[in-house]
Amino acid sequence: MLEITRLNLFGRDQTFSIRGRYGLLTRRGLATYEAPHLFHRENWRIIVSALYDNTADVNTFASERVEGALQAEQRYNRFTTFIYGLTFQRVSIDPIACDRPHADRVVLEAGLHRDADVYRCTRPA
Repeated sequence: MLEITRLNLFGRDQTFSIRGRYGLLTRRGLATYEAPHLFHRENWRIIVSALYDNTADVNTFASERVEGALQAEQRYNRFTTFIYGLTFQRVSIDPIACDRPHADRVVLEAGLHRDADVYRCTRPA
């Protein structure tokens, strides 16, 4: 298992990390880049990630997965955040074990997050 993380990338508030695992039955790699101030704006954040996974079971199957994701967050105010995402995933399975050797999936998503805890008020007793 190997993990390398670089904080404050390029002298900015950005993070890049690489994680990897290599074994007889599993090979996996993950790279992530995070920029909390996209377009030099305080209310935009972006996360880009890529994953490679190759797994095998001695008797039953072998699979390979490649995935890429892009997520952007726009903080509208201190209560509301808009979330936008795009994900691509390709899964390949050993053709001997399955009639359909691979499947592709693309997901486009958008969401709204409202922080309900901000509305709670506590009074000192």
